[in-house]
Amino acid sequence: MVVSVRGLLWRCALGVLSGWLVLGAMGCATTQGEMGGSGTASTGLPPGLRVDEVEEATEAEAALLVTQVMAVANATHAQGARLSFTFWNERGALTLISFSARGVSGPAAAALDDDETHDTLATVLAEYPQRHTGQAILTLQREQAKWAMDYNVSAAPRPPEARLLPVPMKAFPAEVVRDSTKRLGKMLEAVEVPTEGEIWLDVEVQLEDGRIEGWRPRLFQLARRGGRPRPVSPLLASYAVQVLLPFTLGVGPRTVLVRLRLAHRAQDTEALGWVEFAQIERPQSSPETNAAFVAEYRAMHEYLLWKWRYEVREGAEWIARRGAEEMATWYAGGVLLRGGGYLARWAGSATRRALARGGEAATGWLRTTLSRLPGDKKREFEWLWAKVQLEGERALTAGEKASLRGLMERVEQLVHTRLDIQAKKRLRDSAREYYKTLHPELRQLLEEQGAAFPIHHRRPLDYAQLFPAEDINAADNLVMVKQAVHGHVNRAWARFKQLRPDPTATEVSEAAKAIDARFHIWYHQAGDPRGAALSLGDAERAALQTLERLFPN
Repeated sequence: MVVSVRGLLWRCALGVLSGWLVLGAMGCATTQGEMGGSGTASTGLPPGLRVDEVEEATEAEAALLVTQVMAVANATHAQGARLSFTFWNERGALTLISFSARGVSGPAAAALDDDETHDTLATVLAEYPQRHTGQAILTLQREQAKWAMDYNVSAAPRPPEARLLPVPMKAFPAEVVRDSTKRLGKMLEAVEVPTEGEIWLDVEVQLEDGRIEGWRPRLFQLARRGGRPRPVSPLLASYAVQVLLPFTLGVGPRTVLVRLRLAHRAQDTEALGWVEFAQIERPQSSPETNAAFVAEYRAMHEYLLWKWRYEVREGAEWIARRGAEEMATWYAGGVLLRGGGYLARWAGSATRRALARGGEAATGWLRTTLSRLPGDKKREFEWLWAKVQLEGERALTAGEKASLRGLMERVEQLVHTRLDIQAKKRLRDSAREYYKTLHPELRQLLEEQGAAFPIHHRRPLDYAQLFPAEDINAADNLVMVKQAVHGHVNRAWARFKQLRPDPTATEVSEAAKAIDARFHIWYHQAGDPRGAALSLGDAERAALQTLERLFPN
């Protein structure tokens, strides 16, 4: 079996990455010195990136886009043709979000000086983007003997696929160009245009980070009728891919809708065509999705990919040193944005509802849930999701895809299932460690006198399955109490269990509120609270009376 150097590196990196579930919310923040970079907050760059690195990447990206825009322009010969490229510009990182072409089927213009066009375009793309952040429209207008250029900025909301960093690429990967041209060409082989007729063909292109994952026809419309059918020139596939390639510089999953216009002229044996427009169509997020969390995930994911793609060995080492919280965000955000195809009933699933909340609510839920998987399955889950995010879904074998789908289903089933004894023990242990990070002032006490100070779940572990989209080990559900207090609280919950053997989630929440009302003054206390109006015995009796009133037999 042949394994690439990159493959070996990322396997080593992921061996360290998987520690995020063990570390939980404790984190292991990496210092600037550990990353070996000189970036600081004052430069506006992520720690670990040097100013000269970004400057070199900015120059490389500008040169790459000049080459790509020139490739599209050189395939357009009609006088009066107008090409518009709409970018989101951020610190020299130009993310293409739409393209349009008008007047490209008119009479051909005279030959022009490509060197002059190239130099002008190089100046525009190298210098203008440094002056602002926002939406920018680059327009090329074909005049009789030259391309006239215009660069305008306008106000617009930041698109989610926009990058924060320029990419140090000198050319698009040859295999991406070759594979995409082949796949689109195969699709166009099935399309025929009537003699002297015209059609529109809308094609969806699925993108994932910098990869083209798939092509799919969406709409076929006859614009002008004609005679017998004619095949489409294979040149169209090459041209359409050249238009599409700059879109691949964005981040995250997205769709590009490409409208092809195909026309046949009487003197030609094949139909010719062009891209009339191409634009990003973003996955519609549910209203409850935490936008700040998604933005945090995308920014962190982009930086991780940047290090991974362009520094290979150093990138693998950098990934392996990420803090537990960073990796928790990376996993949780990746499953949220990329997991739809791996989970039945995805739209209404507990997994989606939990992860859509973002932040610690999402990362904590995923940590807690995966801790219920056997060790080998937990590691397999981490491995497969890291592979999807770093290399794309197409990198998975058929067996790996089936395994990932099965694991996603199992995760969804687990949160609706009662906790067994082993799962409760693991969750109690992890809750105790998490609580120490939340209350460092109590860490020494908990480590030296652990048995005397249990960590109590305000909503008990016995009812975790009633709250499948919530982290039972969330900070607001954990309190430290003295052992004596825990005994009284547990007797109150035992009475609730007698009153409601099969409660609803609402009833459990009401019971927790009633019990908290009587015992909250003893929460997070190493000693006896001052000014307590009731003794522990009185508090228990008051709690029992409230429970019996709320939940009569």
